[in-house]
Amino acid sequence: MKAVVILILVLFGMNGANAQERAVQLQQMIKLKLQNSLGREKSNIDQQGLRNISTHKNVTLQLFNNYFSSLSTVNNNVKNGDKVQDIRTMHQAIRRTFEVTIRNVAKSGVYQQEEIKELNSTYAKVQSDCREILRNLDLLLINGQYKMTDGQRVQRIDQLYDRMVGAFRFAKMFCSDVEVLRLSRLREKNDIEHIRGLYNPNFNNR
Repeated sequence: MKAVVILILVLFGMNGANAQERAVQLQQMIKLKLQNSLGREKSNIDQQGLRNISTHKNVTLQLFNNYFSSLSTVNNNVKNGDKVQDIRTMHQAIRRTFEVTIRNVAKSGVYQQEEIKELNSTYAKVQSDCREILRNLDLLLINGQYKMTDGQRVQRIDQLYDRMVGAFRFAKMFCSDVEVLRLSRLREKNDIEHIRGLYNPNFNNR
């Protein structure tokens, strides 16, 4: 900076106290210009830094939005998974098993009305549970219904699958017991009618 001042003094022929005073003024002017220049440079750096931060923030926000948006979309591999299909298949099997059993019981003539009523009531309870399972399954497989990862959806489907397996096993066991009892009563009924026919030939002609 002193070299610049000396050069200026030489050019303008400055001397004495007046030259010294002008030199001080020039030093102050140069210092002020340098400060202004540094200030502008710092401001540009700050603005660029703010733009970089804003850009990074927007990119990060977009990544978050994409991530959470993906949580609302059901993966096709999850939607078409084996357990999803098995849940629906087991429900159909439960319906057929109960309906066939109830129809056979009603036609057999060896069950009381109260027993048939209880059978229908049991079927209604199982059906209610199955409908709840299917309703929850459908909600899991609808886009935008729940924000869940694929792993969370699969875990929930596993729980619904286990519930439907329980209902399926109960239906098979319950209806099998009813069918065994129906056949036993029919055999007993036929035996009684056979014995009556032996001792009373006119019995079967009534």
